[in-house]
Amino acid sequence: MKKVIAMLAALVLLVVFTAVTASASGEDALTDEEKMDALIQSMYDKYAEEGYTEVPYSAAKARASIDVPPEVLKLAYSDLDSASPEEMVKILEARNQVAYSAGGWCADGAFMTTGDPQTKTWHRLPYFSELFPGWDMPCDDPAAQVAKMLKEKEKTDVPAAPAKEVADKIVTAGVSSAIPAALAAIA
Repeated sequence: MKKVIAMLAALVLLVVFTAVTASASGEDALTDEEKMDALIQSMYDKYAEEGYTEVPYSAAKARASIDVPPEVLKLAYSDLDSASPEEMVKILEARNQVAYSAGGWCADGAFMTTGDPQTKTWHRLPYFSELFPGWDMPCDDPAAQVAKMLKEKEKTDVPAAPAKEVADKIVTAGVSSAIPAALAAIA
């Protein structure tokens, strides 16, 4: 009898261990995207369970909620690439102010929602890039961000040869004088 109980106990442990291992490896087999989809679906289910209704919310709606002075908005949409370092800091500060005054957003790839318990409605927040295409996410220290941007640009910039220098090389190589004259004209 003891042998039968011991065998049954061993069999139960084997079945439990196999089931746990299979369950764990099944979870590991899910991709990050599948895990995120499952999480999102559970959020949808939770809202539905609590009687909430999803309402459409767009980047345009969030942009319409931006409440900053017009000069701040104009500065925020200035060209960062052609600005001096001092202007770049001001532009990034203005962009921070604009981004934080928008009606809510989340980092690209994230999934965030907001709900109103009064109306029992909810919506997904738009991605930052949907609201502000081409902008970097807000930063705590715009001056440090500008310094980092300038350092990165320094690494990638390859100085172009001046047009006159190129024209002189072409002339010495015996190429037609029309080409150097055209290059010199654009210099």
